[in-house]
Amino acid sequence: RLKITLEDDGHRLNENLKTADVLFGWNFDRRNLAARAPNLRWIHAPGAGINHFLPFDWLPKNVVFTNNRGIHGSRAHEYAIMAILMLNNRVPEMVTHQRAGRWQQCFNSGIEGKTLLVVGLGGIGTEVARGVLKGHQLENVQVIFRMAPKLRTGYHFGSRMVFDRDGYLFITLGDRGEMERAQNPGDHNGSVIRLHDDGRVPKDNPFVGKPGWLPEKYTLGNRNMQGAALHPQSGLVWTHEHGPQGGDEIN
Repeated sequence: RLKITLEDDGHRLNENLKTADVLFGWNFDRRNLAARAPNLRWIHAPGAGINHFLPFDWLPKNVVFTNNRGIHGSRAHEYAIMAILMLNNRVPEMVTHQRAGRWQQCFNSGIEGKTLLVVGLGGIGTEVARGVLKGHQLENVQVIFRMAPKLRTGYHFGSRMVFDRDGYLFITLGDRGEMERAQNPGDHNGSVIRLHDDGRVPKDNPFVGKPGWLPEKYTLGNRNMQGAALHPQSGLVWTHEHGPQGGDEIN
């Protein structure tokens, strides 16, 4: 079980630090922290900028300090709760980029007797992982897709997932702001990926066996697909292409 203590004035800080493993906080008394918090292993500051924490001579040697960029004060508590839940579910990845600071869970109902959770890990390159959800824990987590190449740009991630009625997994990937990549058949950027739920490439994908083409690609030439859903009547996958100045389109 995960025990969480929330407070906004710091009056009970010393008492709770005695047994704390993780501390989420923006401003707190950092004096003699090693002695006051012997079990502490992780401090996370849920806000943009860490200048007020400098210098780090107060940080105990066995404690990791992390900070997420671009989170505004009014939303900091939401990020902290999300991070606590992810930590409790043994998902170690914490997305820090403001434009792609999201994760998507996608349940596949096609596996009888099991609950399969597919998690999109959005970062500098989109990755998709699957695992078995037992109670409140993720077990047997496996990465089934890694976008390549991964880039330094921080926008046009896409990163939507949807299962169709035949159980195929569709993953949308943006062009990452480099439009020419979306036309490259050997590049994941700017495309829709189609896979089995275990990461295998379907044999009937349109580019299977075509020299120079990635077989997992299902489309190419896309900009930034920020929406994906099944049509309620036809069951076809529809995607929403985000465009500038009113240039959105549905595919």
